[in-house]
Amino acid sequence: MPFPSFRFLRSLCLALLALAPLPAGMPASGRMVFRAYGTAEGLEHPSLTTLAQDAEGFLWVGTEGGAYRFDGAGFQLWSLPEGLPSAWVRAFGPAPDGGLWIGTRAGLCFLRGGRVQRVAPDDPLTAARIHRILADAHGGVWVAAESGLFRSAGPGSPFAPAEGWPGGPAYSLVSDDSGMWVGGASAVHFRDAENRWRSLGPAEGVHPGPVKAVLLDRAGTLWARTPTALRILRPGSLRMVPPAMGLPSLAISFYEESLADDGEGGVLIPTAKGLLRFDSRTGWRLLDEGRGLPGGWANLALVDRAGSLWVGSLGLHRLQGGGAWENFSRLDGLPADSTWALLRDRSGALWISTSGGLARMGPRGPEPFPAGAGLVLYELREGPDGSIWGAGEHPFLVRISPDRRQLTRVPLPPSPGLAVPMALAFDSGGSLWMGTSTDGLWRISEPSKRPVFRRAPFLDGDPGQITSLYLDAQGRLWATTGRGLARLDGDRWHTWGSDVGLRPGALRALAALPDGTAWVAYLEPFGLTRVDLRGDTPRVLENLGRKEGLASDSVYSLTADAVGRLWIGGPRGVQCMEGRNFRLYRREDGLASTDCNPSSTWADGDGGMWFGSTAGLLHHRTEGAGVPWRSPAVTLLSLSLGSRHWDRPGDSLGDVRYGERSLSARFSSLAFEHEGRLRFQGRLEGLEKEWSDLPGSELRYPALPSGNYRLGVRAVLEGAEPGPAVTVTFRVLPPWWRRGWAWLLWTGLLGAAGAAVLRWRVRWLRRRNDELELLVYERTEALELSNLALTTISGTDPLTGLRNRRYLSEELPPAMGLALRARRNHPGPGLPVDGCLVFAMLDVDHFKRINDTWTHAAGDLALKELADVLKREARASDFLVRWGGEEILFVGHTADFAGAAAAVNRLHHAIRTHPFDLGQATPVALTCSIGFSLFPFQPDRTDAADWESQVRLADRCLYAAKRSGRDAWLGVTARPGGPADLVARFGEAPDRWIQEGAVEFLAGPRQLDVVWS
Repeated sequence: MPFPSFRFLRSLCLALLALAPLPAGMPASGRMVFRAYGTAEGLEHPSLTTLAQDAEGFLWVGTEGGAYRFDGAGFQLWSLPEGLPSAWVRAFGPAPDGGLWIGTRAGLCFLRGGRVQRVAPDDPLTAARIHRILADAHGGVWVAAESGLFRSAGPGSPFAPAEGWPGGPAYSLVSDDSGMWVGGASAVHFRDAENRWRSLGPAEGVHPGPVKAVLLDRAGTLWARTPTALRILRPGSLRMVPPAMGLPSLAISFYEESLADDGEGGVLIPTAKGLLRFDSRTGWRLLDEGRGLPGGWANLALVDRAGSLWVGSLGLHRLQGGGAWENFSRLDGLPADSTWALLRDRSGALWISTSGGLARMGPRGPEPFPAGAGLVLYELREGPDGSIWGAGEHPFLVRISPDRRQLTRVPLPPSPGLAVPMALAFDSGGSLWMGTSTDGLWRISEPSKRPVFRRAPFLDGDPGQITSLYLDAQGRLWATTGRGLARLDGDRWHTWGSDVGLRPGALRALAALPDGTAWVAYLEPFGLTRVDLRGDTPRVLENLGRKEGLASDSVYSLTADAVGRLWIGGPRGVQCMEGRNFRLYRREDGLASTDCNPSSTWADGDGGMWFGSTAGLLHHRTEGAGVPWRSPAVTLLSLSLGSRHWDRPGDSLGDVRYGERSLSARFSSLAFEHEGRLRFQGRLEGLEKEWSDLPGSELRYPALPSGNYRLGVRAVLEGAEPGPAVTVTFRVLPPWWRRGWAWLLWTGLLGAAGAAVLRWRVRWLRRRNDELELLVYERTEALELSNLALTTISGTDPLTGLRNRRYLSEELPPAMGLALRARRNHPGPGLPVDGCLVFAMLDVDHFKRINDTWTHAAGDLALKELADVLKREARASDFLVRWGGEEILFVGHTADFAGAAAAVNRLHHAIRTHPFDLGQATPVALTCSIGFSLFPFQPDRTDAADWESQVRLADRCLYAAKRSGRDAWLGVTARPGGPADLVARFGEAPDRWIQEGAVEFLAGPRQLDVVWS
């Protein structure tokens, strides 16, 4: 009878997937998430040839370029430079003591402690083509090679041909308590405990060709694989037959054909069409590209001790979360990725509402429901008659008939605010309740016949948005609203909010627990609140947030499963809470998306959980979801103390010399299923008392003091207690000059040197006193120079190099005092040349245009060049201060008002005629406006004005120059005889004081029609 086609087998496999539970992380029908490993993690050769896990838990990957060891943090390579006979690795043989046999296509070697030991040059396997390696229970090693079968008593012992070997190449090995099976050329050979051989060949059902892989499953069945066929030998049988249910000719795999134990009694068969799995309970299953397998083919498979599935193809891949989650998207049949409402009807069909329409879960995955195409429904409910009702972004409700053949649209009553139906629930009397976004709550009588809509009255006014509805075990209807929690009492609704302890704001969802309490979630990130619903009035029991273990205070969806576990969907993934144990599922656990959609969840009666997300539908199927994670143990990979290095150090390192006291260590966790979730903590007892978080998988302690130390490192899994610590003790010896015999030596030397010290001490003290005096002088001088430099820096504008206001406030008062002193001490007529000061405030005209036209960088260039022009025009005794923005204050000595005007006119002319280089093709001409005042402002009242008043006068003149047409200067001074407070009153009415002759002003360089305000 011919074998069925592969397409038929695949269809049969997929049909079985929907009916069977999932052991060993193999998915039922959805898409899985794999973690890929490549060059970024240090796996530089993507062509894999073999996989193994050694006795310590390290994962070993054979490639065409060498052997890689994965420690949870990265890959380390052993190849030709490290001593391998060939870079093409074909087989690994883990030894019970942690060592590793490595077989290549050009010889055999043994790896222990990071060092490669090759077999002796005269050994028959020194250059042999190795196929498989097997360590037996007696410490011996069996090697299947192209030249036959060989055995050694262990590392260091030579290999010899196996006694009684029938001859020919040996390709594969497997053993149990009864003996050992060896795959040969078109034959399978068995060696029993008495060293007797028997062979099965084509006459006994062995398929012609080299038997590249053999495997014994838990039932004792022998599996044998050739490049084109798969055969099994059941216990007690003498003939090999095809597996149960038949198997088509396998697509040719790449490199070596292989078989693997799935860890739960099944067999994994990598092929060019995907990863096949056979289990006597469920038959065949196929994990291919449509189910998430990267590339769609497999060359190798391994289930490690923790149950993680590793698949080798073009690179290495690990099934995230052990396959506990499956994902469905548009690629799997959903109308759209974003999933909203979920419902499993009484027939067992799961209904899925997406942003692109409705779908039902079929035996092969989601199947669009044609009548629901384009409908966006946020709520699905099944009525007493078996009909399905939906509400969403439409001015109607959707009703699907009990026979699922007809979809009817039930129009909603007119709504003034275009309200959207958000929630549905049937009460015990069969009425349908509808909650809306802005139009309150409605009761629909006889919904399946002639629906009548009536608005529900609330005792406490408008409830706001109705987000969910819930019918409790007592037949009471509850609603989560924009104002809190509401309950139907008779014909009216009553609402409770902050008055009973709820947080202020709108509620989003409610999840009832079997004990009569419920958790409620909020629209705002307030976490969760547990409420007792059993009495006449709801009573708040507790609040739950991030501090108490929630992954996020933002909760999007909420439900409780059949055993009372709380499931929470949020922006960081899906979280399960059982008691006070939390477990957060993220992408590392198999979720295609961690962004759950609001109110999109469903709990199946068998423990399965469904969540809608922005990237599709998420399904968790396995039991024990609420079991808390335990933080795994840590493996110390290497440790160094100075130049001394240990790979895999023991518990104690003994004594360490003082010069070797710098500590560094590398560590990791070999619990690969927790990759990406762990953080590490370290503590060095003798130096630290508390554990501290480490930034990665390395730590360093430079220059430790002498003493006894105990280094501890532990792993902490998110949501779990810290795991067991790995510890190493050592002692840093004191330096030789601090040991006992050294102290005796020092005492004797000090006594002998005491007399000599007394003889030259006085002379030395004199010389030292002279040196200290000189040193004090030098240090004092240096300190004064440093203080001067600091004073200069703190008083300087960093952009222009001009002084700032701080400098002015410290240095200007003395200059003003000198000017006044010069006036008082001048004996002759007139005024001294330095008896007055001019305060001039300068502002670049239309400076904003520079920034807007040529950018702020051009504005900075303009200010720098302006400062340079002013520095050239100013004298050493003048002050130039950047006042703010493009304003610059000039303060200089002058003899009188005319001299002040001349100095200002000189500055104005210098700026007006200077070509400014702003980084453009041609220089730019700029103009400025200047206002100035003469100090003292009132010559007969020298104490009437301080420097701040002079600046305000100059600033008043500056703005008058700007209002009078810009590109001008304008200054004022008072004539004798004015009022005592003229300096303060001038700014209120300049025109008045000028007209009255109390104040004199000058303007230029042209005739100005001065506008003061």
